Amino acid sequence: MGRPKETQNGSVSFKEGACYFLVGYYDDGMKLPAIETFIYLGKNLLGEAENEERWYFQQAESFVRNGRVLPSKARKNDDILTTLSEHLNDFLSPAQLANLLKEIVDESGAGRR
Repeated sequence: MGRPKETQNGSVSFKEGACYFLVGYYDDGMKLPAIETFIYLGKNLLGEAENEERWYFQQAESFVRNGRVLPSKARKNDDILTTLSEHLNDFLSPAQLANLLKEIVDESGAGRR
């Protein structure tokens, strides 16, 4: 299934300000995706140490209402999601999401009339 692009050194690359989709599943067979939309804000925005790297994503609804917000220890940050490197493959670009959904349709036959 579609996943983010990896760079030559194996790390995943994201573009700041771009839209990504966090994909989980409601079922064990991975046929019923749960999709949330986020905007990528950047990496280590609160000065995390190299061994504690974090990637920051803002909920799309918050982005539309408030514009790009930066995480801060002085705000709630409940509209910001941080993740570790091992979870980055759960975020898909629009093209990757389209491919994933096509695979699900092709496997289920749901696109047939």
